[in-house]
Amino acid sequence: MEKNNLMKNFGLKILALIFSFGLWLVVVNISDPVATTTISGVPVEILNGDVITRQGKIYEVLEGTDSITVSVSAKRTILDSLTKENIKATADLENLTDDGSVRIRVESNRYNETIDSIKSKTEYLKVNIEDMERSQFVITPVITGEPVSNYVVGNISLDENVVRVAGPASVISQINKVVAEVSVSNMSSNIRTSVELKLYDAGDVLIENKNITKNISNVNIGVEILETKEVPVKLSVSGTPADEYGLTGEIKAVPETFRIAGTPLALSKISEIEIPESQINVEGATGELNVAVNTGEYLPEGIRFADEEESGKIVVTVGIAPKQIKTVEIPKGAITITGMPEGYEASFVTVNDGIPAEIMAMPELLEDFDASALTAVIDFKAYMEEQDINKVKETTYSVPVTLELPEGITLKNPLSITIKISEKKD
Repeated sequence: MEKNNLMKNFGLKILALIFSFGLWLVVVNISDPVATTTISGVPVEILNGDVITRQGKIYEVLEGTDSITVSVSAKRTILDSLTKENIKATADLENLTDDGSVRIRVESNRYNETIDSIKSKTEYLKVNIEDMERSQFVITPVITGEPVSNYVVGNISLDENVVRVAGPASVISQINKVVAEVSVSNMSSNIRTSVELKLYDAGDVLIENKNITKNISNVNIGVEILETKEVPVKLSVSGTPADEYGLTGEIKAVPETFRIAGTPLALSKISEIEIPESQINVEGATGELNVAVNTGEYLPEGIRFADEEESGKIVVTVGIAPKQIKTVEIPKGAITITGMPEGYEASFVTVNDGIPAEIMAMPELLEDFDASALTAVIDFKAYMEEQDINKVKETTYSVPVTLELPEGITLKNPLSITIKISEKKD
């Protein structure tokens, strides 16, 4: 009886079972359907790149084909758990075609067997192949900005002076300079830092190419920051102008001052730039003298001009003009006679109270000159020696008179006077 009941409507029961299974499939597909998504920025791994580099060549990926967008079809639950890190894209350069392309292979490292499809929207990796070139460049330090007021940039030092670079010949040939750039904006003390080396072409355009390699990417750079101050030029002269000419007292330099730079200690030891008098020689000059001098030669060690382009050259002007002549009278009472032989005495032959003398000097000296204060000396012993006189006679002699004149005043002509020598009478 029970068996008959179990078999009763057997076909309907099978149909119901099939319907239930189909309904389950429908429900499952509705709740976890197959969908398609895109994943961007998937890097393409290059395989067997040494096939090219062993030939002394280098390859460059073109048109950004080393980063692709992948389309993935799979159930929603699978797609939701996939990330860019699960997608592996490779391009084997052993399969490179003559036109410089190689097919990109894409797969997943997760759910690979349950993914309906996975495709790259970029089918081929494209590369350019050219000769590898190596070269070396001197590193050029470049300073940007300005230190604080009254400070300047001093010496610049680099730990490395040369960098070796390698890369595609077409790119290496464009390199004009390699720069180590550092800013000194608002600095007042020395700088020591590490900076990245940058490559520039002849138009000062930055060259950026990931296929370029450098033996060093950064370099340590030291920049000295120096204090400055303004100092005058100190002038003096040597030599004597021509006869009847003298210094007017005017001596000036153009420019008169310079801004110098150095460490605080070095600057504390200098208050002026002193030009040796030998550099401004007025010997025999008969008029205004102009002399060019390079003051840079007389800067102390550790001191430089604040402006690196400053030449330090000055023009020194020395005033030279004719002396004025003035006739003065020397009273006989102001003349002293010395060196008389024993037993003899001298007297003046002239009946005048004094003797005239022409003196020369610059106008400002003569203006205040007082002839009454003059003193004169006759050295008769020296006169006898000069004239080779062994024994004096009672006669007249024309003897030189030495005037004691203030500095800057001279006799135009030698001065002499006639004296009479006679024996003393008891």
